[in-house]
Amino acid sequence: MALAESPRFLVVHTAGDGMTRWSVALAETISFAISNNLTMVEPCVQNGRIQPCEGEALAAAARRDAAAPSDAARALGTPGALRPLSAYRNATAQFRALFPQLAHFLMPYTEFLRDWNGEALLQQSRLVCAAYMSSAGCNQSYQRNVWSDHIVGNSKEQRRPQALLRRVRGQPVLRLYYLRTGFFERNRSLMGRIYQGLSTFAPALEAVAATLPAALGLQPGYFAYHWRSEKKCHNYDGCSRQLLATKRRLEESHADARRRALLISDISATNQSLWGGMSIGGHLHSVALRDGASTALHRLLHANMTKLETLPEMANVDSGALSVLDLLLGARAGFLVTCASQHAPCARTCAWVGGYANTLRVLRRGRNMTYEW
Repeated sequence: MALAESPRFLVVHTAGDGMTRWSVALAETISFAISNNLTMVEPCVQNGRIQPCEGEALAAAARRDAAAPSDAARALGTPGALRPLSAYRNATAQFRALFPQLAHFLMPYTEFLRDWNGEALLQQSRLVCAAYMSSAGCNQSYQRNVWSDHIVGNSKEQRRPQALLRRVRGQPVLRLYYLRTGFFERNRSLMGRIYQGLSTFAPALEAVAATLPAALGLQPGYFAYHWRSEKKCHNYDGCSRQLLATKRRLEESHADARRRALLISDISATNQSLWGGMSIGGHLHSVALRDGASTALHRLLHANMTKLETLPEMANVDSGALSVLDLLLGARAGFLVTCASQHAPCARTCAWVGGYANTLRVLRRGRNMTYEW
């Protein structure tokens, strides 16, 4: 297929996966864009998930940020605000340094609308769902879309980049939704550079994170404990006691472990929801389970542990920004305890072994940490 026949712009819509899962899907999408000379428009994020960009919502969020009383308040954002990806990741600067030939790569959405008549271009395009095995996954994940015949990916041939581009021949914009991991064959060298480009966070959040250990009463070399309970835990009482037993064992062998420790968990210490899945309608599907999680959390907090959202300045902020700050605090800890092994006792009934724990491992390069509790 001739390059001139390919769409010029790539605009991303996703299923709203969690922070770490969409990072992997985004890396695959970026690889597709670079390999096919597409100018990728910067995605938007909302409460930690990638969502379709919308010009007026972005402008409203930008006005709120401009009126924020401090740089830290601007970095933290507000719940529900639609923000550019750069609010979380320093991806644009990184990619333009890694791929200098991509002068306009990750073009801001507002620039796409203003300078390229993006609204008119989008009206000429259709939404592509790049799933494999079955197109049902697309419909189940995004019920409010009425799909055209551009759902692709049941055969190996359909999962080639050229096949996808042929399906949207003549469209000025490829609107890509739900690019499943492994949809295309990977260029390992290119993917390595892309993961490098996605590995740094927004400088404004980095600056906030640097101030947090002191604000939380954490001393240099502090220990951090990570517990993601969603999808797995139903015995919060027993699991919190299991985590405390691990903490006591570490305190017997490490002097630093006896100081105040950081808890990184999807169980909220305030009324603010940290993640959509941790709600009465989600994993905490009953009041009894929610109350059990709250009791377990307070048991941990009374054992000389602290949590980020207990700080007054973390009230009513973007939950995605909180998630990034927890990652940065976990990366800075002197020692990290997480559940990142499927064979560990914690993974059987207490903790979900997912991408967040793996991201912490990558940020720490596997140093000074244990993968079970």
